Amino acid sequence: MPKMKIAFPAAFAAPDTPSFATLRSVAAAAALAFAAMPLAALEVCSPVESVAGEMPSLLPRGVKRTPVWHDEFNGGELDSTKWSYRTNFWGRRFAAFTGPEQHAVEVRDGKVHLKLIRLENGEYASPQLQTGEVMWDAPLLNPTNSFWFLAPRKPPKFEHRYGYYECRARLQQEEGWWSAFWMQTVTQGASLDPERSGIEHDIMESFEPGVILPACFHMNGGGEDYVGFHSPRYSGEGTFNEQTEAASMKLDKTVYHVFGLLWEPDGYTPFVDGVQRGEKVGRGRNHNGKDEAVSQVPEFLLISTEPKWYRKNRMTGEGVPELKNAFEKGDEFIVDYVRVYDLESAAEKLSFAPIASDDVLEPSVRNEVDHALSRADAALRSTVEESTGAADAAGEELAALIGPGDHSSTEIALKLISAQNPDGRWIVGTNDMTRAAVRVLENL
Repeated sequence: MPKMKIAFPAAFAAPDTPSFATLRSVAAAAALAFAAMPLAALEVCSPVESVAGEMPSLLPRGVKRTPVWHDEFNGGELDSTKWSYRTNFWGRRFAAFTGPEQHAVEVRDGKVHLKLIRLENGEYASPQLQTGEVMWDAPLLNPTNSFWFLAPRKPPKFEHRYGYYECRARLQQEEGWWSAFWMQTVTQGASLDPERSGIEHDIMESFEPGVILPACFHMNGGGEDYVGFHSPRYSGEGTFNEQTEAASMKLDKTVYHVFGLLWEPDGYTPFVDGVQRGEKVGRGRNHNGKDEAVSQVPEFLLISTEPKWYRKNRMTGEGVPELKNAFEKGDEFIVDYVRVYDLESAAEKLSFAPIASDDVLEPSVRNEVDHALSRADAALRSTVEESTGAADAAGEELAALIGPGDHSSTEIALKLISAQNPDGRWIVGTNDMTRAAVRVLENL
């Protein structure tokens, strides 16, 4: 990726929106957590008023500007057409998860408040909200009455594949419980093919007030087959906990933050407060040398909380002492909105406005052009040369995608580099335009 000079957005007029100073501090924190990437190379999102009258979203490049699904929590109660409660774990009711009858969720002032409650037995519970359900959400049937052991399942209220997933929230303020914004599939862990069974996307998890873990991706179930990876990637040096701490990010817990995940067919890129916080992952290897993967199936959303540590020892653990203080202080995890955006089509991604009027590539861009040509050369070595007619047709289509008019060398180089696939090719739909793109880059 070229080391582009990034212009930080000016402070936004809307109240509680990240300011210039906030974006700069988040970018600096991201650069520290992701030491391999210069601060200037971190992508900074653009503020977009995608929902009329509401807080602007902070959207990266390549994302459509109108959400395909969203909840602004403007009513007086939770929208049951969008959300359900997770109450079970492996088919059995889990007392630490609240149901609707326990009134641990309150919608007011345009936000949803997830609250910690104390049960009659003195233990604690809190809510998990979801737009779909995974296999272990279904209650177990009496095995003597049916060959099948699961109760009837419900179709997802919302699930989606690829795009940008965004949540604006204020973290919990007290120790003893945690909050999260994440995604799962209805077939989570059902096979050893994570592209087909799906991958858990932990976009934001806060186990300690004011600290969020790196974006985490979990696949192949939770047993010996489990594989996980992160962004920022772990170094492989030190213990797992030490690597986790090094890749975590500290935030001001008293204000709202925006958490986002760009999910593309070839990888995942996380964002915090409109600033990229780690490298794109999903096609490399994790800290243990295991292959990463990218889910290719629709996934549903969750916003959740959970008291520590009832889930230990197969859901028979004890609550931590800090829960009492958090409950007595009326602590809450507060979500302002959840929004989902589609990716732009390939043609939309390749349409652009001029960047600069120059004909000479600066060294960093020239270096990226050389890398792109090297990747393309490796991809084409095993390919039979196409006919002249096919090459000419691809060239014409590539030119049409770039658009009419005069464009600078830098502009063309950056757009072609960003459009190159992970395998080194340029393909739009069924059209392979790799050789045409190589000819253009070679002549810049």
